[in-house]
Amino acid sequence: MSRSNKRNLQIKCLDNEAFNLHSVVCDPRSARPYDVKAACSNITISTEGKKPPLDVMSLAAYVLSGYFEYAHKSGLYNRQKDLWESLARLTSCNIEVVRSDGLVPIKLPAVDLHFLSHQGDLLLMARLVKPHKRLQSDRRSLSFLKSFISRLSKTKVKKRTLSGAFICYPEPIAKSVIQKMEAIAGKNDPVAKFESRLPMPAEITLNVLEMSYQSEPEIDPPSNGGAGDNRLIYPESQLLPIKLAYPPIREKR
Repeated sequence: MSRSNKRNLQIKCLDNEAFNLHSVVCDPRSARPYDVKAACSNITISTEGKKPPLDVMSLAAYVLSGYFEYAHKSGLYNRQKDLWESLARLTSCNIEVVRSDGLVPIKLPAVDLHFLSHQGDLLLMARLVKPHKRLQSDRRSLSFLKSFISRLSKTKVKKRTLSGAFICYPEPIAKSVIQKMEAIAGKNDPVAKFESRLPMPAEITLNVLEMSYQSEPEIDPPSNGGAGDNRLIYPESQLLPIKLAYPPIREKR
């Protein structure tokens, strides 16, 4: 699969002097839940060019804050250290519609996100599989996973800075996708299954996410006039819910 139709996001801190992702990454064991939440709220995302769809923005926001906070709270960051620490270095994201290979590429119901550092190094990749009438087919869902893994492997050979990836499906996620990830990571290995690492040549963490398209976002969400009200392209209350489907973890109490 190849890609085109680029859109860009800019990722910055609202207040460089306040607690931020880098503060947490430097000393994660000392950071308390409210510190991590404050750091995630200190992220602002703006757009260059056309405004991205709500589901694309929801995924970008989840990667930057939802996953970061969840991994710290659950302890998953210990197993996915490279990916987790890379989040503190992201400054931009390129959004590209996925197209099929061939002489006449066909637009597919999927979008790829490339997260970059200030130096332009590719650190993370994410794929959003959008709802479509064939989504309930395990074969179709598995095809998107396999093609993404193939692209990650090829990209890692060229871009050694790539440290992790996410693939997000509409819920309910196909069982074949989870079974494939279990086979790759080793579901009976108490350490490897949480690292969720792809085999060579990629050798990076790949997390599987589920997005709920059933939620009804607030049309006019309440606002208290705070500085963070406009930190995202869409109000946070309108973002679609996302959860980690693989690896399966239990949060620390």
